[in-house]
Amino acid sequence: MVRRLALLALATGLSANAGAASLYDEALAAYWHEDNVVAFARCAAVLRASPGSADAPHAQYPMEVICTTKLTSGMGTQVVARLQQTWQELLYKDFSQATAPAEKDRLARKLADLWRDSLLMDEVKEKLAQEHFHVVLRQLGHTYPSWEVKAEMTFPFPDIWTEFTPTLYVNGEVKWAPSSPQMSRSLFVSASDPIISMSGGVFRNGDVLQCKIHLRQGKQWQTLLWTNKIVLENLRQ
Repeated sequence: MVRRLALLALATGLSANAGAASLYDEALAAYWHEDNVVAFARCAAVLRASPGSADAPHAQYPMEVICTTKLTSGMGTQVVARLQQTWQELLYKDFSQATAPAEKDRLARKLADLWRDSLLMDEVKEKLAQEHFHVVLRQLGHTYPSWEVKAEMTFPFPDIWTEFTPTLYVNGEVKWAPSSPQMSRSLFVSASDPIISMSGGVFRNGDVLQCKIHLRQGKQWQTLLWTNKIVLENLRQ
């Protein structure tokens, strides 16, 4: 009886957050047994406050305990997935909004570790790639056609083997589209190493070039990134 009253008190305290009410109900049902009272309490504390409140418990990330340990063993798969999603969304939001360098680095490392351990949601990977993995196209030679694509990163992407497949567009039309990756390497790319480079071919001054880079990590995750556009100039005609 005491256990049930404690759990009901927790659930009642969470009722103000209507958006998460169904999640709390599922968690309450899943953690009705004595062995899971502590786990449910931690789980509830994470989502009790709205993400925007100054004293939001999620700032301490106790959800990490729930999402990465055996404490979820008594919980339904869908509930666990939703808890993981909520926790990672809060983590990413705090990373994006952090202004202090030390705090931003700490949150970035946590996200990178989740990615390295295959725990990060694809939606968060996509946001990180689109916002922090910039592919930059540059013209190299000014007598004959040559260009390269390099990465400029503002996030510590994990050392995970990644395939890079380019598509080159000239004046909006596909000029070169290999069917297989042209580079396979770690996602963490040194700023001095090109992802793709090419020289030669039939080009003219004034041609507008742009590359689409297809990134793939096995069968688990993939995305498309677009470079900037460049206008070829000073080519020997």
